[in-house]
Order: sequence, then structure tokens, then C-alpha cells
Amino acid sequence: MLARMADDLLLSLEAARSALDQKEHAVALRALLEAWRAHRSPRVADLVDRVSAVVTASHPFPKTRSVKESTAAVLAGLKKKDPLELGAILAQPWPGKWQGRLAGARRRLGQPADPRVALALA
Repeated sequence: MLARMADDLLLSLEAARSALDQKEHAVALRALLEAWRAHRSPRVADLVDRVSAVVTASHPFPKTRSVKESTAAVLAGLKKKDPLELGAILAQPWPGKWQGRLAGARRRLGQPADPRVALALA
């Protein structure tokens, strides 16, 4: 079983490197998230964060005018279960007490584990 986990990790990291070589940051982000979920390595989490910043710059959170609109946009983004959406959600400013509710909302909506959430809530 341990050998299988190592193989999965290596395959994901190789896929990420290939995608980065081709400047396909969104593909690389997905592969790095797979690698992190297989190994939970802080180094891989750092790579996820770095690649996510590049992806989020080209995939920003929609502009909202109120906390209600922002909350609706966050929930709609979480329902998509797309790591690109999550990066955009985490990069935007948080209104008041909402930040503490993100982890619960993610779990209720079936979002997979993501190291960026811990960084955003720290």
C-alpha cells in the first residue's frame, strides 16, 4: 500500500511538472492537489500555494457589493468543487465572521481537502 501511495505521489508530481513546463498552471494546480492529498507534505502544500497564486491572478473572484452578495458568490463557488474557484474565494477579502465558517461550508458541500484553506484561516 505504501508503494502505491508513493507511485501516486510521483505520478501527480510528474504531471504537475509537465504542466508547469507547458505553462498550464490550472492543470498543474490540480495535479499538485492530488499529490498533496496523497502525501500531505508541507513542501507540496507550498507548491500548491505558489501555483494557486498564479492561477488566481487570472481567475479572480467576482466583484460583489455586499456581504450578502459575497456570501452567495462564495457558496456558489464552493458548490462547483473546482480548485480554481476555491483559490479565488480564498484570495478575496473576508467580511467579519464569515472566515470562520468557511471550513464548515466546505465540508457540508463535499469539498476535498485543500492545504490553502488552512493557510487562509490561520
